[in-house]
Amino acid sequence: FYIVNNLDDMLSAVIYAEQNHNIRITSIKVHFQRVTETIVNEHGVDDFKTQYKALLETIAKKFVGTTVKNMTVLNELGWIYETDSYEDFSLECLSIAKSNGYSTGVTSAGFTNFYKIKKSVINNSDKIFVNTYPYASSKKDNTTIEDVINGWKCNYDVEHIKKIKKMYPNKQIIISECGVQDYWDA
Repeated sequence: FYIVNNLDDMLSAVIYAEQNHNIRITSIKVHFQRVTETIVNEHGVDDFKTQYKALLETIAKKFVGTTVKNMTVLNELGWIYETDSYEDFSLECLSIAKSNGYSTGVTSAGFTNFYKIKKSVINNSDKIFVNTYPYASSKKDNTTIEDVINGWKCNYDVEHIKKIKKMYPNKQIIISECGVQDYWDA
């Protein structure tokens, strides 16, 4: 397990954006890609947990003192933050971000998956982060703004936001990824 991007380059980009273009990079989202529960089990769960927490610590420390204020520690990893066996690990990951001064949480793959996250993970998250990719249109031709607005309505994201806000009134909800399904047609 390793960090793909050069963190020094990323730090330089964060500083450059702020100093030269008044662009504030506010969030780090840690993506854990191409690794499944099966791979982790074969590798060794305890070793995985140790290495992952060390990676989070390295990333977190690199951006202390910059414009980065949010750090999501697990992205679309329901097999981790939805299960009892990884509950303590999920909380430890959140704690690493918090101990380095970040507001933190996990990112769910859509609003319906948000409801599966362990309550302890949500309660220990500072913010709620959700990735959403609604259908903009199924017409495949001449998609209009009205089609896109209707697509968002049919996806019920606004209703989910209102429901979650009632459940967690003190937590900010952030759309952490957004796009559209069938984007090559839309």
